[in-house]
Amino acid sequence: MKPKTYLSTLLLLIAVSISSFSKIITPLNVEQTKISLDKNSIYYRIQKNHEQSTLEGTFNSMNEVQILEKAINEDDLIQAINIDIKRSVSKENLIFTKKILDFFDKNYIKGTIIYENNTFTIGGIAKDLKSKVSMNKLLKMHTQNFHNNTEVLLSKERKEENELRLNLEKKAEQDRKTFLRNKAKALSLELEERQQKLNTQKKLLKIQEKINTIVALNLINFESSQSKLTENMKKNIQKISIILKNYSNIKIKILGYTDNVGAEYLNLKLSKDRVTNVKKFLIEEGINSKRLVVKGYGSKRPLVPNNSPENRKKNRRVEFKVIKNRKSGK
Repeated sequence: MKPKTYLSTLLLLIAVSISSFSKIITPLNVEQTKISLDKNSIYYRIQKNHEQSTLEGTFNSMNEVQILEKAINEDDLIQAINIDIKRSVSKENLIFTKKILDFFDKNYIKGTIIYENNTFTIGGIAKDLKSKVSMNKLLKMHTQNFHNNTEVLLSKERKEENELRLNLEKKAEQDRKTFLRNKAKALSLELEERQQKLNTQKKLLKIQEKINTIVALNLINFESSQSKLTENMKKNIQKISIILKNYSNIKIKILGYTDNVGAEYLNLKLSKDRVTNVKKFLIEEGINSKRLVVKGYGSKRPLVPNNSPENRKKNRRVEFKVIKNRKSGK
C-alpha cells in the first residue's frame, strides 16, 4: 500500500471513531447533575456584607478564581487566595456556585457561601421567608450535602412584635426569679421564726423546771383558812424571785388553790388573797408587777383527793407557771 493511501485510510478510521464516540456523550445539564464530591477538593468562602464582598479560599488554579470573580462582578472585591495544584476541582461546583451567587445577590442583605469538605453552607439574612425557602429548594436540587443557616429579615411590625415578646418573656423570667427569691426569703424567715420559737419554748421549759424543783422541794402551802405568808414560805418565794431576776424577760402566772373545807365562794376569795400576797412579796423583792399575773381557783383542781388532813394541806397551795417572754423588765 502506498504511503498516501495508507494515510488516507488511517484518517478515515479516526474520523469514524470520533463520530461513534460522540454519539454516547450526553450534554451537561446542571439542573440534573449531582455535584461530585472529592475529599481533596478546593475550598472557598464568599462573603457579602451589603455592598462589599470578599472571596477567599484555596484553588487548583486561577481559572476557578476568575470564574467566581466574574460571578461576583465587583471592582473592589477583597481577595485572600491560595493556589494548590493538588486540589481537585469540579466545574459543576463552580457553575452551581454562580447560580447561588445570582440568587444570593438579589435576595440576601448579607451572608456567606462556603464550600468546604464537599459541603455547601449558606448563612446570612434573607429579605424574606420566601427567599430562605427558595434557597433551600435550590440547594436540594443539586446536592444533599448542605447546611442552610439563613435567617429572615423581619418586617417592622414583626420586629416590634418579636421585641415585645422577648421583653415579656424577659419580664416573666425576672418576675419568676423575684418570686422565687421572695419565697425563699419568706421561707428562711419562717424557719428562723420557728427556730426562735423553739428556742424560746426550750428556754421557758428550762425555767419552768427550775421553779418546779423549788416548789417540789419546798411546798408553798398555807394554813387552813389563812392567806398570810410564813417566813419559811417567803424564803422559798425568794428563791423564785432570783430565777425571775436572772431571766428578766419572762412573765409568770401565780395560781392559788384551797382545800374543800367551807363554802366555795369563800374558798375562791381565799385563793385570790393568797396569790395576791405572793405577788406583793415578789414586787417587794424587786420584780416588776407587769411580769406577774394572778389567778385564784378556789377548791377546783385539787392536787390530791381531799380525804385526809395531809392531803388537804397539800391542796392549800400556790403554783407558778411560766407563760411567755416580754421585751424588758425586772
